[in-house]
Amino acid sequence: MNIARNKAIVILCILAVALYTIFTRFNVSTDIGIFLPEPETRFEKLLHHQMDDGISTSIILLAFSGLPSTKLAEFNHEFVKELEASATFDKITNGTSDLSDDVLSFLEEYRYLLTHNNLTEQFSISGLKSALDARLQSLYSSASLLEKRFLRKDPTGEIVDLLENWQGKISRHKKPVELHGVWFSENHLRSLVLVEVGADVSQMEKQMTVVEEIRSAFNAMKPPGLNMIMTGPAVFAVESAEHIQEDFKNLTLMAVLLVVLFVWAAYRSVRMVVLVVLPLLIGVIVATASILLFYDQIHGITLVFGVTMAGVAVDYPIHLLTGGMHGSRKHERNKLQKVWRTLRLGVFSTVIAYGAFLLSGFGGLQQVGAFTIVGLVTAALFSRWVLPLISDQQESPPAGLTGLHCILKSLGRSATRFRLVVMVMLVVSAGGLLLQDGPVLHLNVESLSPIKDQRLAEGKMLRNDIGFWYGGNMLMMTAVDKESVLQLSEYLEPYLDELAEAGILEGFDMASHFLPSRQQQSLRKAQLKDVDSISKNLAEALADFPFRADVFDPAIEDIRSLDELELLDVASLEDTPAGKKLNPLLFDFEGGAAGVILLHGVQDEAAMMRFSDRHEELYYMDLKSASTAMVAKSVNRVALSMIACIAIIYVSLALGFKSLARPLKIMVPTFSAAVTVAAILVFSGHPLSIFHLISLLLVVGLGLDYALFFNRLPENDDEWDTTFKSIWVCGITTILVFGVLTFSWTPPLEAIGITVGIGTFISLVFAAMWAAVPEK
Repeated sequence: MNIARNKAIVILCILAVALYTIFTRFNVSTDIGIFLPEPETRFEKLLHHQMDDGISTSIILLAFSGLPSTKLAEFNHEFVKELEASATFDKITNGTSDLSDDVLSFLEEYRYLLTHNNLTEQFSISGLKSALDARLQSLYSSASLLEKRFLRKDPTGEIVDLLENWQGKISRHKKPVELHGVWFSENHLRSLVLVEVGADVSQMEKQMTVVEEIRSAFNAMKPPGLNMIMTGPAVFAVESAEHIQEDFKNLTLMAVLLVVLFVWAAYRSVRMVVLVVLPLLIGVIVATASILLFYDQIHGITLVFGVTMAGVAVDYPIHLLTGGMHGSRKHERNKLQKVWRTLRLGVFSTVIAYGAFLLSGFGGLQQVGAFTIVGLVTAALFSRWVLPLISDQQESPPAGLTGLHCILKSLGRSATRFRLVVMVMLVVSAGGLLLQDGPVLHLNVESLSPIKDQRLAEGKMLRNDIGFWYGGNMLMMTAVDKESVLQLSEYLEPYLDELAEAGILEGFDMASHFLPSRQQQSLRKAQLKDVDSISKNLAEALADFPFRADVFDPAIEDIRSLDELELLDVASLEDTPAGKKLNPLLFDFEGGAAGVILLHGVQDEAAMMRFSDRHEELYYMDLKSASTAMVAKSVNRVALSMIACIAIIYVSLALGFKSLARPLKIMVPTFSAAVTVAAILVFSGHPLSIFHLISLLLVVGLGLDYALFFNRLPENDDEWDTTFKSIWVCGITTILVFGVLTFSWTPPLEAIGITVGIGTFISLVFAAMWAAVPEK
């Protein structure tokens, strides 16, 4: 007893430290990036950067619908004006002119450094004649205001050319329909707005501010009948955080309430409810503290998933209280030891099953695995060493739901006659999966998304409406510094132009479109060095046009002072319009730099891959295919982990039973249940995602626990009776808890709830069919 008491004291001391850790360090994260596979290769790190901080991560797309097109356009104009009055947003575009004075002034000052034209040709006599003719025509076009503003300083039209280039880039490969002065979808049912914000998907507080400001403005302004769709990575990140918080509050309350009510109904005892819930509560506390110590913060999904630990952790006190803690002290000790030996194997097997989380390659799943393992071990140890000290060991466990117990016990006794069904289901399910024509595995990165399919479809619809590049094809290049990346971009540009002319792709965007290399800027300066020749060429060209002879004197003055203008680099553009366009396309990477070339309308991926292979600095990337390959790699790792876990579990059971054959009686029904659940999911149109595979591991862990207790070889009918009740109470509790997850807003949690809920029921039935039942 002294040993037991000392162990209990140690557990209680750990509990005290855990409580202190939670009170002083509690911090919840909702960053969904933690559930992406960890990058390993250089290519995967580039891919991960694009998924976290790429061009689309700071974009919000809005669509208004429900009213006639004229009303939608009016609201669109008013709403954009309202948002523009706020300093929260970097840029808002709805199809009307978005040329701010900052942009125009910047382009005016640096036009000759930023231009992609050959200035020697531009300022030749023939070049000037062509440019002056274009200026004259433009004065009578829709661009006349801009032409009039910059005419005297820009005879060759460099500013207008840059503006047209910039407005078509970053990165809309097609222009949306314009109606009543704003963007519309092709069917004219949705009026569109594109919002750029200075917050990527990792800056949750800024994202929440941005999204809430848009929501508040819409709610304050919307007329009856108007609807708004808002999508984009920042929006989805905020919605995920909100749903996770809502799930944590609602699902936790629902799960605890169901466990308490069911345990009370099964035993009709408040004391029993307290004793059953107490180990779970202690396990959650210690598990939360351990995550905070090792990760500094705990993810919201980890907390929500921790609720499901109730479905496993309540098994321990129920088994011990029902089967091992009543009767005379000596008899009680013997029964307690017997139950603990079986329970200990179950705990170990479950921990091994959850251990596959730690080898998954997903940071989020590793956190969930660590949380669950620590929580379950703590709950088991607390049940074994603390509960006997605080429970009434002489009192028999109170009874409840006796009618249901009698029915289930009768079914349980007769279930062994259907033992062959387990093997038949294993063969049929495995064969069906092997011969399945459709997909068995769902390996897209979308399978990891915490966003509902409907919202993902809305995002795709708006991206298509606006023609925005979003997670498609790209080339990525690396170099020693950003200047080298810009030079490499300029070297590749004519080759990419050839591919576009050949119809292999429709177009492309790159960093050098917005910032030429310093080498090119120096060349542009050199091309305008001979100011006297330029003045002479301009005077000769003007003879054929109705412009005054001195109209372009300001342009000549600017060219004379060009030597005084500092060359531009990335650092000097930090807070400029060009810098904001440049940042997603050119960034620091692993001690050097990397650049992105966004590809539009790729028609021949094989040709693009051959092009990439010819340049060792380039990586061709289809984001969807690359991310799918990355997920598949992690799934393969999980599959190997599952095989290793199965082997370890078998060895553990063989050592525990001192038999090579007896573990098969435990493992056959357990793995038959897991394969059957997998077949049910696949044939019901739900290919297995990484979360389904992880859930199947949970089914294995739970099934092993049930099969172990069904095969305890009870000494008499009374012992089998108490064991049977503890098993079905544990099973129904688990089904209730995981069933709660089916109400989750978060698809991964919903998938886990459905898989484990169905799997627990099948595991119970299959384990009963292979049970060791004493003769009456």
